[in-house]
Amino acid sequence: MSASAPIIKIDGISKSFGSFKVLDGLSMQVMPGEKLALIGPSGSGKTTILRILMTLERIDGGHIQIDGEQLYHMERNGQLLPADERHLTRMRQKIGMVFQLFNLFPHKCVMDNVTLAPMLTKGTSRAAAEKRAMELLEMVGMADKAKNMPAQLSGGQKQRVAIARALALSPKIMLFDEVTSALDPELVEEVM
Repeated sequence: MSASAPIIKIDGISKSFGSFKVLDGLSMQVMPGEKLALIGPSGSGKTTILRILMTLERIDGGHIQIDGEQLYHMERNGQLLPADERHLTRMRQKIGMVFQLFNLFPHKCVMDNVTLAPMLTKGTSRAAAEKRAMELLEMVGMADKAKNMPAQLSGGQKQRVAIARALALSPKIMLFDEVTSALDPELVEEVM
């Protein structure tokens, strides 16, 4: 992919929940390195767009490209076909997501929350995953909490662990739902 090509290209997507049309012909693109904020009232589709990019919600129409590849379609013999689960899984690995509720595993310590995905999805050794996890936890100011359980953390601390966990897979794209909702004000700029 060339540096001048968009990392995310959304073309005419639509999404409805029953008779309620959340997205109607949305088109946009995001260039590599660009930071974009979706701002709007509750119910305007911001989280739906993020869930669509993570393939947690399917689109009703339109096309999405991630890093030059179709997200919901595969090309075979010059034809666009619906993507199979293998394709979607491969595409998901290009995207990191920090959910509004952080979704840390409550029964795993901070270190295990950060190392689990690289070991399971990429076959990273425990030693390599822990080394990378400590680098990321240090970056978000949470290295001293590596052995703590999520219940022992504040909301802002849980969010920083969730950021480290998402970065552990080295995604090309990072998505945040309510990114600064739980962070201490002095940490917002540092984390961003």
